[in-house]
Amino acid sequence: MTGVHRVLVANRGEIVVRIARTARRLGIATVAIHSDADRDAAHVRACDDAVAIGGFAATESYLRIDRVLEAARIAHADAIHPGYGFLAENPEFAAAVEAAGLTFIGPPPAAIAAMGDKARARRRMAAAGIPVLPGYDGEAQDESTLRQHAARIGYPLMINAAAGGGGRGMRLAATEPEFAAALGAEAPSPAVDAALRERMGAAAVAVARQIGYFGVGTVEFLLDRDGRYYFMEMNTRLQVEHPVTEGITGLDLVELQFRVARGEPLPLQQHDVTLRGHAIEVRLCAESPADDFLPGSGPVVDWHVPPGVRCDHALAPGATVTAWYDSMVAKLIAHAPTRAECVERLADALDHTVLLGLPSNRAFLARVLRHEAFVAGQDVSTAFIPRHFGDASHRQPAPDPATWALAAWLSVVAAPETLDTVADWRHWSTGRPLPHPWRLRWQAPASVGRDLPHDRRGRVTLHLDHAVVDTGDRRFAISGAAGPARVRARATIDDGPLDYRHAWDGATLWLHTTGGDFAFECRRREPARSGIANGDGAREVRASINARVAEVVAQAGARVQPGDRLVVLEAMKMEHDVRATRDATVAEVGVRAGEQVVPGQVLVRYGGEP
Repeated sequence: MTGVHRVLVANRGEIVVRIARTARRLGIATVAIHSDADRDAAHVRACDDAVAIGGFAATESYLRIDRVLEAARIAHADAIHPGYGFLAENPEFAAAVEAAGLTFIGPPPAAIAAMGDKARARRRMAAAGIPVLPGYDGEAQDESTLRQHAARIGYPLMINAAAGGGGRGMRLAATEPEFAAALGAEAPSPAVDAALRERMGAAAVAVARQIGYFGVGTVEFLLDRDGRYYFMEMNTRLQVEHPVTEGITGLDLVELQFRVARGEPLPLQQHDVTLRGHAIEVRLCAESPADDFLPGSGPVVDWHVPPGVRCDHALAPGATVTAWYDSMVAKLIAHAPTRAECVERLADALDHTVLLGLPSNRAFLARVLRHEAFVAGQDVSTAFIPRHFGDASHRQPAPDPATWALAAWLSVVAAPETLDTVADWRHWSTGRPLPHPWRLRWQAPASVGRDLPHDRRGRVTLHLDHAVVDTGDRRFAISGAAGPARVRARATIDDGPLDYRHAWDGATLWLHTTGGDFAFECRRREPARSGIANGDGAREVRASINARVAEVVAQAGARVQPGDRLVVLEAMKMEHDVRATRDATVAEVGVRAGEQVVPGQVLVRYGGEP
């Protein structure tokens, strides 16, 4: 066995941590690489050595083949593992690794190239007799031609970017009017029985043989309601969802990758692989479900995962999730004897998973898992979210009155400025209890908070055994000691228990509850401000992420209304519509198509009218 003793992992985040874990068990040394943005990242500490490759954007760091190979030379690595994403499915990278005399832990460059363009891969598989979904993948890609073929195929249909990945290049067009907008933009599955799984498995093997493939890879099929399946694409790398396979088979797929790279034969045959129970994986992402899953960033002020599930991550309190890379920050995987048990175990784990300091889809994932259609294993398709969670407020509800009262109470009794005082003496008075003012501003998602009050104020009166929170139109009685930051606690609000966990980031109170995660600016020591200063009538529309301007819709002098598209940004393989939140006239457009923008950069300015 030669060639794999010191492996450089050409990636970042949780997949590096996961690969390093198996490599360490096999006695293989690991080397991490990192950009300037990731110099203090957890994946750097997870490896035995690390090499800086500079830059912030992926194009300046993780996608630079020359810098990755130079890092391997500096670190005296004899092999490179690409993980997934970035260069993992780049045939030029795989060839360059082999040309440099290193072992590429992945398939041959020719196999990667054969599957790299989805349209050509579909044509090749059709010629080989693999069932291929009816569609169009010809060279002519103008809108007129595509519309003609869409009419021939019939609606609904999926539009898939030829170079898309992770499902992010897919758009559903249910009707002809949706075509233009879409064009511009689990295991075992309850739908797959043993016989169908065997047929699909045989087809997947045929695909691999057709292109001379070896190593780990994933063949993806689309399944219709009648049980017919069609080749869609192949991922020539370790799959993001590989923990699901590992959960139900008991295999370590990364270990098998290393053994194949060392020239060892596989230690088992297909009939040795047995499936045990059910496994489901969710991707925990830094994003706002209400705002069309717009990616977010920020410091991790609290992070906790309960026992009982597997969690692949590279997070820690104090770390920063940047806007430079993919929004996925962790994966949670549950395994149980039955699907129903697996669903409930994973949903419960999400209830008790804490990620505060930045927006996330944690609570939304739990809602999806508990939705009756998902629990029944029915109607689970690419149209699930628009069909069942089309309303943004269902994806990310606003804080209810009890949550507002809890936040108000904590903003007084657990305020950072009180922590220097001994707990028994905080808020103590020799006379009658005096009310303490509170003033909070909810950091609302744009689509949910547009028609809801962001600012609330009132008073908290502290008694020996309880507190009374006055919100202006209602009073709440709260009992229970305020738990310290980053510790699970329980309060009773009007005789109803509410579990929570909180953390502070400066003057921002982050609150975790089963219903959602909320951020409130504590503003009781600030003077009152006008709605315009608070952003209700903001005259500037700014970028919230690092992105490329894909399209500029707004024009100077044009009148816009709430919901009108202003600018389309492209980041992390997704397009994000920036929309107007008020009636206004556009005074200035500050960007052009093709430009790169950073968080806070002005995209559009409105006129001076209120």
